[in-house]
Amino acid sequence: MVPIIQFNWDANTGFFNGQYNNVYQGIARANSVLLVVNGLEGVEESALTQIRAEARFIRSFGYYILHNLFGPVPIIEIPEGASLDEIEAIGRETPRPTEEEYRAYVEADLLFAAENLEAGGVSSRANKGVALGLLTKFYLNNKQWQQAADTAAEVMGLGYSLYGDYTELFSIDGEDNAEYIFRFECLLGSNQTNVYMPHAFPANYQVQDNWVNFGAMFRTYTDFYETSSSALSATSRSNRQQP
Repeated sequence: MVPIIQFNWDANTGFFNGQYNNVYQGIARANSVLLVVNGLEGVEESALTQIRAEARFIRSFGYYILHNLFGPVPIIEIPEGASLDEIEAIGRETPRPTEEEYRAYVEADLLFAAENLEAGGVSSRANKGVALGLLTKFYLNNKQWQQAADTAAEVMGLGYSLYGDYTELFSIDGEDNAEYIFRFECLLGSNQTNVYMPHAFPANYQVQDNWVNFGAMFRTYTDFYETSSSALSATSRSNRQQP
């Protein structure tokens, strides 16, 4: 993690290879679900539409992550009945799309998910708010300011709102509050575990023998946040006092 913290990495850094492979595995599984759904019979169309919407959200989430790391990456789509050799060839030979093609593809998946999933509140599963929230971030990252503002307004219209006290946002009292849109719920004794803490611990933080500590420091200090907030408030007051 040290090279990443120091912004000193190259194509041999294992983290990026791992992200590339893992995310494409998720995309491949979403595509497999979509292929299977197309061949199902005797299932209500509403159920099939929900499955397609959730699969397309997962696929778009994968491409969103890859776009953040690598820019437009190859969009892999496998035709029905393709052999293993054909699938391998598609994976090797598919070129990078243009930026415009890539954005249109991800946007279409997220819009489909948003249009066909129920609203829902805080969730570990895709819903309308989750899809629109990710689409807002995608627009922001691509500097599509008006689209981001419009989509954010849709998200807020679903009942999400900022939590009153940011210091309690991740406390027990703050669980399941209306600021959360999409989160992975940790369940003790299950395979749903949280890997944030090993990244947030300081490098020399004492952990138990069976723990891992990456020491990546993915956090913002409270005193830094409050200093920034004080500076913004002072600037705002100064501006109001100008003649």
